[in-house]
Amino acid sequence: MRLRPELAVAGVAAFWGSIGLIVREVPEPATVIVFARVAIASVGLGLWMRYRRPRKRNEPGLFAHQPVRSGLQGVILACHWVALFAAFQRAPVGTVLLVTYVAPVLVALVAPRLLGERAQPAVLAALGLAVVGSLLVLGPGASGAPATGIALALIAAALLAVLIVNAKMLSKFHDGVRLAFLQVTVATATLLPVVAIDNDGWPSAASLGWLLVLGLVHTAAALVIYFQALAQMPATSAGVLAYLEPAAGVLFAWWVLSEQPSPATVAGGLLIMVAGLLVVRAGGDAGPTVTAAVAGNEP
Repeated sequence: MRLRPELAVAGVAAFWGSIGLIVREVPEPATVIVFARVAIASVGLGLWMRYRRPRKRNEPGLFAHQPVRSGLQGVILACHWVALFAAFQRAPVGTVLLVTYVAPVLVALVAPRLLGERAQPAVLAALGLAVVGSLLVLGPGASGAPATGIALALIAAALLAVLIVNAKMLSKFHDGVRLAFLQVTVATATLLPVVAIDNDGWPSAASLGWLLVLGLVHTAAALVIYFQALAQMPATSAGVLAYLEPAAGVLFAWWVLSEQPSPATVAGGLLIMVAGLLVVRAGGDAGPTVTAAVAGNEP
C-alpha cells in the first residue's frame, strides 16, 4: 500500500522540525553548515544512483530538460539555506520561522498563474488556519528582532517560495532521486568557492557526526520523499503542510530541551494540525494543467 503524497509531505515537514536541534549542536558558520549538508547529501545520492537505483533505458541527462531552471534550483537552494541559517544566528528562532513561513502564502498567490493550479476551498481555508496557527506558535518570541535578521528571513521566505514552485515544475522531468541529486549537487558547486577561500570554511571533526545525519537523513532521504510526493499533489497543498515544520520544532524543543510551550503555542500547534488534516482530506492530484504551465515557462 503506497503512502498518500499528502501524508508523505506532512511527515517530512514534521521531521524537518528537528533540524534546529542539530544546528544548535554544530558550532559552525551558516555557510559551512549548508555546504556540508548539501555536499554530504550529494555524495550519498550519487552513490545511491550509481549502485542501487536502476538506470532507465535512454534516460536523459540531468540538464537535458529546462537546463536554466534546473541549474537555478540548486543555486536558489544554497542561497535560501544560507539566508535562513544566518537569520537564525541574528534573530530569535520564532521570529525567523514566522517570517520565513510567509512562503506558502506566496506559493498560493502564484500557483494559479505559474502552475495552472486551482486550490480547493478546503485547502485555502487550511492555509488561513496554518497562518493563524503559526502566529500563535511563533508570535511570543517575535519581538525585538534585529533588522538584519528580519531582512535575511524575508529573503529566505521569497527563495523558499521559488524553490517550491520551481521544484513542482521540474518534477515533470525528474523522479525524486534525480531531482534531489541535481539540486544538492548544484548547491554544493555554488558554495564550494565560498568555503574554499575562507580559512575557517571547513567543518571541524567534532561537527562531522551531526553533519552526516543532517546531510544523509534530513537532506538526501527527506528530499527524495518530498519531491516524489510533490509531483503528485498541488504546490499550494504542500505549502500548507510545510507549516508542520515549525509546529514540530516546538514539540522537539519541548521533548528534547524541556522548553515548555505556552498555551498560545499549544493552541497554534493544534490549528496547524487541523490545517494539515484538511489538506490530507482534500487530497486531489496535481492536475493536467501543470504540463502546459511548465512547457512555456523556461527562464
